[in-house]
Amino acid sequence: YSSQKSQSGKPTAPRAVHYHMGETPRFAAHVRACFARHSRGDWGECKDPERNEQALENGARIFSVYEHGAHPTIWIITEADRSSTTVLYPSDY
Repeated sequence: YSSQKSQSGKPTAPRAVHYHMGETPRFAAHVRACFARHSRGDWGECKDPERNEQALENGARIFSVYEHGAHPTIWIITEADRSSTTVLYPSDY
């Protein structure tokens, strides 16, 4: 995965993610790395990666899951209109 596959729009995150990023530099670096992976088409541990590939073609929402033993699981969702991409915890959904 070496190039951007999709437009991401404005990056957003709920308050809890912003707080954790501000308090934990390693978590902030993890979120930035996952955002970059998402932009390149590396959907992480997403259970249906083919759906994301189809979303690139048909303009549907793109959903990625990133799990890391040292950090909470995060989801990254790019809206269908590509206006924004949100980084959130599963509990925020």
